Amino acid sequence: MQRIDPARRFAAVAGEVARIAGARTALFCQRRSMGIGFARAFMTPRHVEASGLEPLVFWRQLEAGCAHATADALIATQHWAVLHFRRGSATFDDASLDDAATDIGCTAPAAA
Repeated sequence: MQRIDPARRFAAVAGEVARIAGARTALFCQRRSMGIGFARAFMTPRHVEASGLEPLVFWRQLEAGCAHATADALIATQHWAVLHFRRGSATFDDASLDDAATDIGCTAPAAA
C-alpha cells in the first residue's frame, strides 16, 4: 500500500507519485421524498444542535411531523456536487461549476 499525502502539490523526488487534487465537479439534482429516513441518513449532530432542541426532542418532533405530512408535502429537490479528483492535477476546471445539474430519477419508496 502506498501512502499519498494530499498536502503535497507535486512529487519532490523522482519516482514519487504526484499528489491527488481536485480536477472538476459534477452537479446533480433529484426530486425525492425527504421523510424521516432521509433525515436520519443526512442530518448530523450539528444540524440537531442548531435547532436548539435536545436531540431526543428534535427527533421526536421530526418523526411526528413526517408521520402527519402528506406524501406530496415531503417531496423536495436535493442538489449536490461531486468533486472529481485526479492524480497530479495542476488545475481545477472552474467552468465545471457552471455546468447544468444532471437531473436524476429516484426509485426510493415515498416513505423513505
